[in-house]
Amino acid sequence: MKKVSKTIFHADDDTFYLEFVHDIFSPSHFVLKTCSGKHLLKHLECMLADLIILDVDMPEMDGWETIKHLKINDETKDIPVIFLSGNSTREMIEKGLSLGAVDYITKPCMPSELLRKVNTLLYA
Repeated sequence: MKKVSKTIFHADDDTFYLEFVHDIFSPSHFVLKTCSGKHLLKHLECMLADLIILDVDMPEMDGWETIKHLKINDETKDIPVIFLSGNSTREMIEKGLSLGAVDYITKPCMPSELLRKVNTLLYA
């Protein structure tokens, strides 16, 4: 049995991308999948993540509101956040980074790109 080394929380309302990210990282990491920022914040009350992958457009609470909550909370403010979104305008990317995300990856993305960026953050 492989040892789970890091915890990744992923919030996205697109089930394809929830499974896509899970399949990339679950062999060696614990991946918690949820469909909204609101649910992500509830999970973080019980268990902290080493990294968060966040979509922008989600029901109940979008990625912008979610990262604002993360960054004002002393428990979660230092958790790296990567946006993974289909919204790829320059303004959207700049907004995500200005709100505190460490990276912004646009959909569709290559598994190797996501794997490389996440591993750099988790193990650098």
